[in-house]
Amino acid sequence: MSLFVFLTQTNSIAAEYFAGLIRGEGVHRFEIVPNIEAVIQLRPDFVLITVYDQLAEHILAREWVKEIKDRLPATRIILGGPAFKSRPISFFRSLKADYALRGEADFTFSLLIQEITKTIPDSERLKNIPGIMFLKDGRLFMNGEYPLLTRNQLEALDFSHYCDYGSDMVSVFTERGCPYGCTFCSRVLGKRLRFLSIDRIIAILKEIAENRDITRVMFSNDNMIYNLRRANKLFGRIIEEGLNKRFTFLINGRIDNFISNDKKYAPHRINVELLDLLQKAGVKKISFGTESFNDADIVRLKPEARYTAVDAMRLTRKSGERGITVVHFVIWPSPDAYPEEAIESTCRRFLVMESYKDFIEISAVFINPVKIGLVRGSPLYDRAVKKDFQIKELSDPDEGIIDIEFVEGLENISLQKAGGEVSIPFPTPVNRFRTTADPFMNLLLLEEELETLMQNQSRSELEEKRFRKLSKSIKTYRKQVNRINRIIKNINVETKVRIKALLREIGGLGRFLQEYAGLPMQKKRERLGMISEFFNQASLQGPANVLEADTRQIFYMHVVEAIRELVVNSKKEKQIIRKYKRFTDNILINKMMNARKNTPLHIFMNCLEKDLPLDRPSVKILKRHLKKYELNPW
Repeated sequence: MSLFVFLTQTNSIAAEYFAGLIRGEGVHRFEIVPNIEAVIQLRPDFVLITVYDQLAEHILAREWVKEIKDRLPATRIILGGPAFKSRPISFFRSLKADYALRGEADFTFSLLIQEITKTIPDSERLKNIPGIMFLKDGRLFMNGEYPLLTRNQLEALDFSHYCDYGSDMVSVFTERGCPYGCTFCSRVLGKRLRFLSIDRIIAILKEIAENRDITRVMFSNDNMIYNLRRANKLFGRIIEEGLNKRFTFLINGRIDNFISNDKKYAPHRINVELLDLLQKAGVKKISFGTESFNDADIVRLKPEARYTAVDAMRLTRKSGERGITVVHFVIWPSPDAYPEEAIESTCRRFLVMESYKDFIEISAVFINPVKIGLVRGSPLYDRAVKKDFQIKELSDPDEGIIDIEFVEGLENISLQKAGGEVSIPFPTPVNRFRTTADPFMNLLLLEEELETLMQNQSRSELEEKRFRKLSKSIKTYRKQVNRINRIIKNINVETKVRIKALLREIGGLGRFLQEYAGLPMQKKRERLGMISEFFNQASLQGPANVLEADTRQIFYMHVVEAIRELVVNSKKEKQIIRKYKRFTDNILINKMMNARKNTPLHIFMNCLEKDLPLDRPSVKILKRHLKKYELNPW
């Protein structure tokens, strides 16, 4: 019997599937664990990890694999996920995997397990398993992927394998594939949609309902509303069968599918009947890949998009009024976005956060849009290969422009390389107008551009058109930046109020340390453990309200640092307690706010001291403001 461990920090549907599959066979053990220490304690024979073609995911996977290889050299690593669709060879070599799964592994995983759990695996048999990568005598073998599963094959799968019965929520999918052509996406599961029948979905939900501990169902596929008729039928059946009284549902959607030009929905264009149906069916959260709140950039990123930024804002309100929380995923401006478009997008996004804060999840990717990673197979990547725009390295932004041909060539180099380190570049597009996600920098670019055009007396026809546009609209962009600035100031004021409340809860840091110093050793350990638990609880709060989570984490981090100072300098205990007692709340709050500059959620901490003038250039003010930055979080 072999022990398999799936290492994941999230509710992974792949982990749930493989767990059910292996446990169902009853031959091997399978555990799902959230951290590396749990892996080390279990000392498994095999560790499975899902890897995405993203910088942060690669860094985490690399650290995990290195730690496992160093401490458990006999343990073998099995990797899978989107990374092995885009750049399989580079990721395999870089992460030093023993085996990897490519494509849909519903049928191939069992074949792999049957072979690698033998005393001596047969490499010739491994070569015949579709979608498998493995090393033999330093040589890398990579088999073609298993063909995309048909609808009949999906219907035949045992979906109990896809449900995690270890919590109050399970993950279920109802289709695979995506017909849309978002420019940043490579469509890992193919373009062709393959639906489960509605009868099959209802049967799966009824099976899950037998476990009384399950109260939430997350439909993990990309979009539950591809087809309005099908959606009406599915959620209607959920109501008819009474499953809406048994579960609450979390779904993913696309804003287009909620927009209608039917006159009965004028003037807001929101299909409120669909929202009413979802509310009645028990849907409590909808996640949207909104990407931007500027109309021009929405179309660049999602060419088939039929929604506008105002539609997204209205949909947020209409959903929230029905008790449905909205999650907006937002990314950096496209490589062709103008600075004024990015300013508008940021302004509208912050307005949503200010006006509809009870209707949305203030998630990390909503507060801090993620940079676009160029994934091989996506339209943007294809444009980069054609050199339509320049690219930079995400892992080292100071490196400057990199060569896309070098990125492409690494796959071939990796295939030929028998050992040693293999680097993986993570390219991101460079905007042709120097546009970023920073509204202050974007306004400075516009101010400088307008100043340059004004001084140029021999403007071309295009330059003249641009000059007239900027001259007419620059006042609007200044107003938008001022609005953003005021919202950011309000966020920081609320953060300070929250930190002050947390300080009151412990009676001030100086008094807390004095009480801590007087505790017996066992009580000290308990108090420290309690603070660690509070910190972990704040981390769990992050997906729903990352601002609150960020504030609490910074606070508890400083409490732990103060305790550490007390422990390390035990002979100066009284002086340290006296020092912290002398600190006023405002001094501590400012110190904690400064720490926020180094967190992922630094939201332009050095706000403008006052509003920019609307009737004259603000180049000098903006330059002084941007000089204050020690770290640009965007």
